[in-house]
Amino acid sequence: MKLPKHRRDEAALNSRLIRRPIKRMVWLFLLPTFAAFCIGFLYPFFKGLFLSFCNFRITSQWTWTGLENYRKAFQDPSYMHAFWYTALFALVSLIVINLFAFAIAYALTQKFKGTNVFRTVFFLPNLIGGIVLGYIVAAIINQILPFVLTDITLNVTPSAGAAAIAVGISCGIGILFGFLPARRAASLNPIEALRYD
Repeated sequence: MKLPKHRRDEAALNSRLIRRPIKRMVWLFLLPTFAAFCIGFLYPFFKGLFLSFCNFRITSQWTWTGLENYRKAFQDPSYMHAFWYTALFALVSLIVINLFAFAIAYALTQKFKGTNVFRTVFFLPNLIGGIVLGYIVAAIINQILPFVLTDITLNVTPSAGAAAIAVGISCGIGILFGFLPARRAASLNPIEALRYD
């Protein structure tokens, strides 16, 4: 008896031949991100926490003082004023920013006249950032590199044709990695698709 296609796919995904190598290699894929997290966050956090209990001018030369730094800080009126002012500012900012963000997200999902214009204006800064970055790189190549590379003449000026090609490539990438997977996913059974997402 021949199994339906989605049952065969499920059996293939659950087979030991597929799952065993994935389980074996998962730590290899996690290692770069975990190393970056340790170097960029955990080490500075714990080093700063340790140094808060020390008296130091440079981080390699420190003297343990215990809670003395905290005692001085909480007895200083200017520090306590700054502390409560910052706490109040953080609380108000948290509430206002989240309310504003929820209002925009709600507006972006509603169907009213001008929704597409609103979405375009809202997402336009993401496009402008890339364009500005392109002009900055072009300016660096045109203005700075000729002083470094005196024997080479460089002239990088974005043209309308280059911009059109860039937009075309961006659209192609969007279609390739957005539309086609979405079209394929639309033909799947939603319950079966959610089991793997």
